[in-house]
Order: sequence, then C-alpha cells, then structure tokens
Amino acid sequence: MHGAGVEHRVVGTLHHRSIIEILRDKVRSETDGPHFHYQPYYMDWGSDETDGSSTSSRVYSELYTSDAFMEAHEELQRSPQVPGCTSERVIAGLMFWSDMIKLTEFGPTKLWPCYMFFGNESKYRHVKTNLHLGEHVAYFDSLSDDFKDYLRKRAGGKLPPADLIMHCGREMFHAQWAILLDQDLIDAMTNGVVLLCHDGIERRFYPRIFTYSADYPEKVAISLIKQGGAYPCTRCLISKSNLHNMGLPEDEEFRKAHPRLNDRTNQIMLSKALKDVKAGFSVTGDKVGHMARIGLCFPFSAFHSHLKELDFDIFPALVVDLLHEFKIGVWKSTFKHLIQLLLATKGGQAVVAKFDQR
Repeated sequence: MHGAGVEHRVVGTLHHRSIIEILRDKVRSETDGPHFHYQPYYMDWGSDETDGSSTSSRVYSELYTSDAFMEAHEELQRSPQVPGCTSERVIAGLMFWSDMIKLTEFGPTKLWPCYMFFGNESKYRHVKTNLHLGEHVAYFDSLSDDFKDYLRKRAGGKLPPADLIMHCGREMFHAQWAILLDQDLIDAMTNGVVLLCHDGIERRFYPRIFTYSADYPEKVAISLIKQGGAYPCTRCLISKSNLHNMGLPEDEEFRKAHPRLNDRTNQIMLSKALKDVKAGFSVTGDKVGHMARIGLCFPFSAFHSHLKELDFDIFPALVVDLLHEFKIGVWKSTFKHLIQLLLATKGGQAVVAKFDQR
C-alpha cells in the first residue's frame, strides 16, 4: 500500500525460483531436452476411403500444435533479429497452475503452490508423475491473522471491512507475482535469452505465458473482478442478469463479441483508480468505484503492469479448470443430478444403461 493515508507493511515471505533458471535447466537436461519441441507444427489425421478418396482432419492435441503457439512462433520469426545474433529463435511456452491446499482437517494450516509446465513438452509426458515435469515455481503466502489484528488495531479496535481484507489479499497476491515476473524474465520475453541446449547448440528462447489454470476465486483475483459482482466472467463481459441465456446461440455470439481485454479503456481506468488509491481514497468509495462499470474492483495487475511493453493480456490465458469445474465441480453435480432424474423414471436402470452407451 502506498501514498498519503496508506502505509507500507511486510506481510509475509515468498519462496520462489527463477523462471529463467528453470528454463535453463530444462533445455540443457539430457533427460528432458530431447523431448523439448523447438518448432511448432500442425497435426492432421487422414484416412483412405473405399471409393479411393481420402479425408483429412485437424488434430487438436498439444500446445505446440495449436494455433496460438503457431501464431506466436510466426510473429517472432517476422520480428527483427537481435543485432549480431544468428541463433535459432524459439518460443518457450509457459503454462501455470496454482491452487491453495488445506493441509489439516482441523486448523488453518494451508499451502499455496504455483506450478509450471512447458508447453513445448507433450501432455502425455506431463501426466507421468515419475518424470517430475511440473516445476515448483513458488509457494504463495496469504494474509496472516497478525495482519488482520494490525488492521483492527489501526481502525481503533473495529473489525476491518471485508472489502478491505479482500483488497489487501489481492494486493499481496499481485505483489508476489510482480516478484516472479522479474527483470530477467521480462528481458527474455522482450529480447530473448541465449541458452545452451542438450545437443550442444545455442538457441535464443523467448518465454510466453499461454495458460494459467486456477479455481474461480483465484481467477477472480487474477482478473481483478469482484466475486459475485455484476460481471462474473473472467473471460468476457457478460452481465449476471444475462447468465440465464447460457448455452444459447445469442449467448455464444455475445461472448465472442465482448471478450474481457486489457484494452486502452481498461488501462486508463485502472491507472486512474490506482492513483486514487495511492492518494488515500477508499478502495470501496465512489472515487475508485468507477471501475465497476466494466466489472473491475481492484486497480493493479502484476501481469499487465510488468508486461505492458509486450502488450500481454492475462484474460485469454485463464483456461478452464478441469478439476474444480468438471471433475469435482459444477459439472459433476449436474451429471449426478441427471442420473438421479433418470433413475427416478420408469425403468430407470435401463434408461441409465442406454444413456451410458458409447
């Protein structure tokens, strides 16, 4: 926290590793290096028909065979080469996951790890736990009870409002990401970093953040929106009042036409709100509240501020969280309810068996 009426305070410790050093170890590894894809490509599947014709279908499987990776690669190859450097230029695809874990059945002990995989490696290798391809990048810290006691004391013994606690928690989260997005990483994303690979060849690597998977509360913190607010989606500007249209053609059209972007309007509004907060205005007051017009409630993003020269936008990187949204989330509850409805019908077991046909 900065500015008049605002204090600095050390609130925790971030245990982390350098992302560039992780990349350096990866590409020179005799074990992992041979499986690291330096160039993207398209994958097709074809079949020969009985009439002599053939069909071909695009295969969507790996990050390094995706349109996004191919576009990043082609954009890099079109850009000017670093003067005096003739090394092959390679995109290093970064994929992040983070999720807070409760370590005990009783008590407040928690762990908040952040993992990173490389999109240049196959997902079929990612899932082999004995390969240890998931890199531990950081263990985030969260607001302690001591800090909340400090806020209560600062407010003359009154309980701090929930919005202030939320603001401080988000500020702490983005401050930790600001440390991870260090100058070495920013320089590498801008100008590349020359690394010696396992085959003895030096290549210039350009890290790019492609995906960030997290549960919804954490996505809310990353995307700066308000939990339960008027614009609840982290990827588009659909309003809560229109959520009942979910799944309809017009809903899909709206989402495509109104994505959540870090555009010029967004940047100006956040910059003004951040100045107001630093000047000592309340984070929930009318002076800062103009952000709510686009569904935002927090004025600072480590991703957008540190990577602004690259025009990086974190919103499209917030991908579906399969664990919380499908395997143990809303879809699982919906599926169980559907099965129960079928079981309640006449000949329920037979209907479920028919439903389960592949």
